Amino acid sequence: MLQNPAFHLDTLRFPPAVTGVFEALRRQTYTVRAETPPTADIRLGQPRVIASLVASTPHRVKASMSLDGGANRTLFDESVTDTAAVSWTDAWVRAPG
Repeated sequence: MLQNPAFHLDTLRFPPAVTGVFEALRRQTYTVRAETPPTADIRLGQPRVIASLVASTPHRVKASMSLDGGANRTLFDESVTDTAAVSWTDAWVRAPG
């Protein structure tokens, strides 16, 4: 469950008592997996999805990153019920100077 938050037991293979316990545990386990490509081209003027989030159960997730070791900038701060996308926008880029 920690490695694959979207995992569910097969209800055709496991009895309801087992799947019920598993689902109860999954609802109490707040975990999220971020799936990212090995590389990402980020260009000004073009919004870009840089990560997909997969949650085990609905909860609030915050994703941030820093540029050149500076202050963290929030890219995503919302509730994730199943999956969500983290996007890059030009508003994140520092003005030259």
